[in-house]
Amino acid sequence: MDAVTGTVSRLEGDLRTQKTNLVRLEEREAEMNDAASDLPALRWLSDALGPNGMQAFEIDRAAPESAAIADELLKPCFDGRFSVSIDTGREKKSGDGWTDDLALLVSDSETGRIDDLSRFSGGQQAIVDEALRSALSLFGVRRTGIRHRTLFRDEAAGGLDVDTAIEYQNMLRKALQIGRFHQLLFVSHSDFLTN
Repeated sequence: MDAVTGTVSRLEGDLRTQKTNLVRLEEREAEMNDAASDLPALRWLSDALGPNGMQAFEIDRAAPESAAIADELLKPCFDGRFSVSIDTGREKKSGDGWTDDLALLVSDSETGRIDDLSRFSGGQQAIVDEALRSALSLFGVRRTGIRHRTLFRDEAAGGLDVDTAIEYQNMLRKALQIGRFHQLLFVSHSDFLTN
């Protein structure tokens, strides 16, 4: 009799455990169903905040203003000969819509040429590249609304000849003016740039 009572007791305990496990399983299934119902909204949010959502929108929005700032920086260089455009999309090869892309084109008003920056001379590349880098920095400064008093630049164009170095200095002066900076701290490896 004691054996039967022990077995019944153990079976009742197992039944209670199984009922508890069943309740937990039902709770987990309900949580999974809730999470599954949230999944479309979470996917939408992921897409909206991902590279094809807000990030692409921000790049599309920044490109024209950044190019305009770069053009302002380039005006005192080479008699205003160069201007840039930043294209953030291109037509698909299939002709079926547009795709995200980032293309930098440089216009040379002297020759009428519009080309990729890499196809210009080394000195011209250095000046336009620095103008673009500075333009992106100035764009960021404008967006924050924080007034910066000092512009820091590390010479990215150590191989400039004297004439191109003067154009480089003109561009830096324009950056000071556009950014309303009080001073420029400039690291140079060229003696003629520091004078």
